[in-house]
Amino acid sequence: MDEQRKKIIINEIKHWKNSQLLPGHFCDFLLALYTEGDIEEEQESNLIEEQKTTVNPFHLLFILLNFILSPTMFIFVFFVVLSNAQLVTLLTLTVIISIGLFYVGYKIYQIAFQYVFAALLLNICIISITTVNQWFFSSSTALMVIFFQLAIWLVLSIKWKLKLVLSMSVVGIVVCLIAIII
Repeated sequence: MDEQRKKIIINEIKHWKNSQLLPGHFCDFLLALYTEGDIEEEQESNLIEEQKTTVNPFHLLFILLNFILSPTMFIFVFFVVLSNAQLVTLLTLTVIISIGLFYVGYKIYQIAFQYVFAALLLNICIISITTVNQWFFSSSTALMVIFFQLAIWLVLSIKWKLKLVLSMSVVGIVVCLIAIII
């Protein structure tokens, strides 16, 4: 078979696969047959490019929920008068939702661990700041709590080799030290 005819057939098979006119494994078989096995490298590069350009809506939803959850709770606690029982219930519920988002993001939607873990740590940090501000009314106590949390982040990021969490903790510790000095 001449090369021009093979190219036409290969392009048609790719069109069938993209349009889902035939099941993917049939198209893969036909492509392997007509290209004599050379199509795998091209498919892998196309798959990598396709994965880079595709945005998963669940990832965006995860990011949106994490950015909304703790700051909303933080603002709610400061502008609404709550009893201690209501406050503890709200904070506990926020922690449970944060852990649930961590689990769903990492296990079900398979978002990279360092991003999901960083979001969880940020949520827990905001929750602890809220707790300290509600009960101790001292900015130095809040700074110490933040400092110790960031130190724990630093240890975890070094142990698990998480560059994002490491950079967040180092920047946070520097800002915290500057705030303590000032």
